Amino acid sequence: MKEYIGNCVGNPFGSLTRLSEVIDDAKSISKKKFLEECNTEMELHGYPLKQTIKQFPNDFDYYQYKDIMFFTHSCIEYFFR
Repeated sequence: MKEYIGNCVGNPFGSLTRLSEVIDDAKSISKKKFLEECNTEMELHGYPLKQTIKQFPNDFDYYQYKDIMFFTHSCIEYFFR
């Protein structure tokens, strides 16, 4: 199960070049695949992530780059490894 490692604001990859590579070279994946492979037991804006995804399904996009999966919400990427 992939765990949350950070978002683009905190840049968990250590360099802007690596962050850009992950975002720019990622491929779109389904919400189902993302939810099956990532531990989403976290809060987003003070609410459980799963509840927020369910309430606002069109506000999220899901991606994968190698062993990293992430979703975007409000122009912020949230990364899982």
